[in-house]
Amino acid sequence: MKKSILLFGLFLFLSFNINAQENELAPFLAKTISGANLRAEPDENSEKKETLKIGADLYVFSDYEINGYVKSIDIKTNKLGWVKSFAIKKVKDIPLSASSGFQESGQSSSYDTEVEITNKSSSTISLIVGNNYFSLEPHSTTTEITENGVLYYTASAPGVIPSSGKYKFEQGHKYNWTFTIVTRRR
Repeated sequence: MKKSILLFGLFLFLSFNINAQENELAPFLAKTISGANLRAEPDENSEKKETLKIGADLYVFSDYEINGYVKSIDIKTNKLGWVKSFAIKKVKDIPLSASSGFQESGQSSSYDTEVEITNKSSSTISLIVGNNYFSLEPHSTTTEITENGVLYYTASAPGVIPSSGKYKFEQGHKYNWTFTIVTRRR
């Protein structure tokens, strides 16, 4: 009986992770319509990362909710967290990027999948690849290990609307990704 419960729990965990990954395909911009807390986890008892004022701009990964929370990035501060869905209003959809910015650069030095991340901007950046979160200081480079397969990514920096897409990472390969901030006037 314990084995069945453990296997069922593992199945639920894997199903939850797959569904969460699939639901990250529909990002949108939102504004807070009431004061809200950005939390570390989708739980009201979770650490409060910041208090958002009415009208705060958010990048929301999808309308997929966990305990009434949606996964979000505060665009002003670039903090990642969870916000109660009733506290936001969708402004517009954000299409996934057609070009990923990742470039294969050969075989990795191990059997792992390596990503060399370069930040050419003057801001600290964040890059989420699959279930991995990387933060990189201005004008620096790091090499990180990531998962294999088709993964969703999101790149962001304070004051910049994040960019998301998907890319296929192969085991034993090395990839380069360079972050720059492009300013466009509307």
